[in-house]
Amino acid sequence: MYHIVTMFFVVCLFISQISLLHAENLIEKRFSVEMNVGEVLVRYEPKKILDNHYSKGRLNFFWASSMTQFQSVESIVLLFEPQFDIIDVNGDGFNDVVFYNQYAGYGSPATRGAHVLIYVPKRKKFFQSVTLSDRGEISLAKTKGCTLVNFKSGPTGYTTEEWCFNLKTGRWKLVHSEGGEAEIE
Repeated sequence: MYHIVTMFFVVCLFISQISLLHAENLIEKRFSVEMNVGEVLVRYEPKKILDNHYSKGRLNFFWASSMTQFQSVESIVLLFEPQFDIIDVNGDGFNDVVFYNQYAGYGSPATRGAHVLIYVPKRKKFFQSVTLSDRGEISLAKTKGCTLVNFKSGPTGYTTEEWCFNLKTGRWKLVHSEGGEAEIE
């Protein structure tokens, strides 16, 4: 009888963890990729709690009109409150996904880092930018096709890098970097 009660308790605990996991960590964002492409719904669905609020899961992409899934990408979330930003990172006219899911940069508290997923219209999918992902906070620069990445680079310093995308080659180029450690007088 003891084993049956113990097994029942374990099953109940497992079911409660799964429902907690989905209720607390499921986040989604609906956005338009581009006028001719239509709306997309991107959803982070946690599958396993790693430690406290950390989770391992998937970013699932759906065509919003039919809720047909067209892509799935694995992701680990190390931030307490992950979030999406939708911006045209590379200046090609198509919105891309910046999924803030972990820390980047030096020490604690470090800067937020993100998976940067760029929409490629010829393939009708999002692909992770190895250059920009996990580096720091992402924002648009003044120049079209250029992106700023800001991250903590030392105990008291921050660095801002400007990366520009070449649409012909499909590559990022670092065009400017400034900041670093604060000077000691």
